[in-house]
Amino acid sequence: DTALLAAARRGYSEIVRELVVSAPNTIDLERCNYSQKSALVIACEKGFDDAVQVLIDARADVNAKTQDGSTPLIQAVRKGRVDIVRRLLDANADPATIGPYDQTAQNWARAEKQVPVLALLLQASIRAQSNKLSAVADSKAVQQRIHLTPDLWYRIQADLASGKKLPQRHLASIISQ
Repeated sequence: DTALLAAARRGYSEIVRELVVSAPNTIDLERCNYSQKSALVIACEKGFDDAVQVLIDARADVNAKTQDGSTPLIQAVRKGRVDIVRRLLDANADPATIGPYDQTAQNWARAEKQVPVLALLLQASIRAQSNKLSAVADSKAVQQRIHLTPDLWYRIQADLASGKKLPQRHLASIISQ
């Protein structure tokens, strides 16, 4: 174990802070232990709120996966760590990431009967869907500015609404106009 991993495992947030502040270019925030768990995953799993916040502030990857495909968010969800789940979601952790056994954080919250955590995850999903829908609505002005055909416009809207990336043929059509 590195000093950072050991400090995160024990919840020594002041040591974690000192390590990431005093040597930001030499500390590898994504370095993992023998089971491929980063300091952030370990702190989330153990429930060390302050260490989690220090690592988030230091820009640790909130979506990094462990050997089994788990993420910091899934670890916090499985343990019912409401405050940590909130911090991770605020730091843009992806609640839709597929983890162990092909399950998302929401699936784990349901399985572990973590109702407060599930409520947070559902709110995050609703916000994400709302952002996608407003992007589609805002794009109406784009249609008028770049003169898309109605047929192409509706296909693009359908792709955006379903969360798909725009196919190259749509982008090529937009560029060629």
